[in-house]
Amino acid sequence: MLGKKIKTTELIKSLESYLLEAAYGKAMLQANCLEKSFTNLLITKLTDKKLSEEIFNSKLAKLRKLTMGGLINEIIKEFEISDYWQQEFDNALFFRNRLTHKISDDIFYSYLETDGKNKLVLELDEVTSFFNESNNEVRRMTDEWLNLKGIKKSQLVEVAKGLMYSRH
Repeated sequence: MLGKKIKTTELIKSLESYLLEAAYGKAMLQANCLEKSFTNLLITKLTDKKLSEEIFNSKLAKLRKLTMGGLINEIIKEFEISDYWQQEFDNALFFRNRLTHKISDDIFYSYLETDGKNKLVLELDEVTSFFNESNNEVRRMTDEWLNLKGIKKSQLVEVAKGLMYSRH
């Protein structure tokens, strides 16, 4: 690139593509964080039960294999979730699946529209914010449940360290 002149239109197209890819990456990262928060909430529920290490590890392995939809279903079974948040979690699943399985269609159609890439970037930013709000609710639920059970976060940190090392 050094010494090579770049046309302004090429630079704009390159920047638009970069913004689109960055917005997509941010949205997927937040979707993944939400999925991890769902898993963490369910793991904290396991710590409340008096389980042998073998049964705990078996249940943990099953939780780690669940899809986002499966995690949401388990959370609805295990916790009292308002209708509002059940719907929001269902929306999160819809958006995550759209990002995972249909993004190439969305990108293709954005190229056909005038200012389509910019619109898609704005939509992806909105989805990112939605995932953040949902994640904040799951964290709130986790904190509320931990407080109810008298479990300190420091205890969970120790459990998490053990889980991280047991994965390998």
